[in-house]
Amino acid sequence: MQKPRLLIEEWLPAAAIGVECMRERGSASALAPTTYLHVWWARRPLTAARAAVLASVLPADFPRDVFERLWRSVKYEEVYLKDYEDVRAARRGLRDYFHFYNTERYHQALEYRTPQSVHWGGS
Repeated sequence: MQKPRLLIEEWLPAAAIGVECMRERGSASALAPTTYLHVWWARRPLTAARAAVLASVLPADFPRDVFERLWRSVKYEEVYLKDYEDVRAARRGLRDYFHFYNTERYHQALEYRTPQSVHWGGS
């Protein structure tokens, strides 16, 4: 059985990731380098690595506009709140987040229903 292709194998929004990297790097740029070196070490994995992990768990045919909106939600509701030890922990955290996102989190765009209830026709 052939493994399905992943989003990271087809497309990754490099420009948007670059903007986030600049924002992340620029947050401490007004300070002297010695005052924010600890911040650089604390941001693992960095923005590009976070996006790559997310794209490595989504299928290749995942809609790109949805990816960009989803990436924003994932960043602020999961990734920025956690300090993953390694890629395996990040994948596990993202898997759990997506389960929550699809089955428990209410979405304004879905009239305050979960994606699972919309997909399966529940209330």
